Order: sequence, then C-alpha cells, then structure tokens
Amino acid sequence: MSEMERFERPGCSVALWRSGGSGRSVVFRHGAGADHVVFDSQAEALAEQGHRTVLWDMRAHGLSRPNGTPITAEMLIDDAEALIDELTP
Repeated sequence: MSEMERFERPGCSVALWRSGGSGRSVVFRHGAGADHVVFDSQAEALAEQGHRTVLWDMRAHGLSRPNGTPITAEMLIDDAEALIDELTP
C-alpha cells in the first residue's frame, strides 16, 4: 500500500491509500465508527493478485480530519463519487 495521500473535500481533508497494479480497481468503504484498517488484509490480498486497491477514511473517521461541517448521508455519497472520479483516468 502506498503512503497516505490527501483528497480535499469541502470541510474535510480525506485520507486515502492506494496500491499499484493493472487489474480491476477496488475501492473499500468502511462503515460508521470504523476506518480504513478494517480492510487491510483484503486489500493486501487483492493487490498481490494485481488489482488496484484504494482504502480511505470517510470524513470524521480515522485520519480524515478535521471535519468542519455536519455529516449527512448525501455528503458521504458525494465524497465517494468524487473520490472515484478523481481516481479514474
């Protein structure tokens, strides 16, 4: 897995990690109260098979802080969509 990167969103600096690889991309999204480490084993196994993996901490979780705005489900969906758009060549 790569070093931590930052993806800027309104009100929050989102932390993400990605692996190399030329296979299918897999973006992992954790649930409330967790962070990216819950998927470390799965991401490592997929990366070893050549997949590109992306782990990220949703806003106000893990290393995605500070979060300066109230969180809504729509905001989390927007963050995920923006992240995928950012990572898509």
